[in-house]
Amino acid sequence: MILTEAQIDIIQEVCLIELENLDGIRDRFNSDDPTDEIANLLKYDGHSMIYDQLEKLYNTFSDLYRRPRNLFSLGENEIMIFRHILFNYEDNFIDRPNALSNLWNKFFISEKINSTQIMN
Repeated sequence: MILTEAQIDIIQEVCLIELENLDGIRDRFNSDDPTDEIANLLKYDGHSMIYDQLEKLYNTFSDLYRRPRNLFSLGENEIMIFRHILFNYEDNFIDRPNALSNLWNKFFISEKINSTQIMN
């Protein structure tokens, strides 16, 4: 799908939000604070699997930041995360209402195309 420069800016801003959040989780993996319950939970026996998933997600959003036109080729889970952030931070993009609404429309069109392909 064709994206406008304003839509590309929104995609990149969403990526930066997610990357910042993932950096915060990374920091907790490395925390030595015994009172940090989340850090301690992250360090249970299966933590390497969680860390691997964290790194994969970080790389996905980092790549998307560099190549925002790849948005609609992301996996279902990554699209869900992207849409969740976009929804929660819509107020950040109020200065670009057309770009925002058209980006949402592209999501709906993409979903319709994907669901049609699954049915066939």
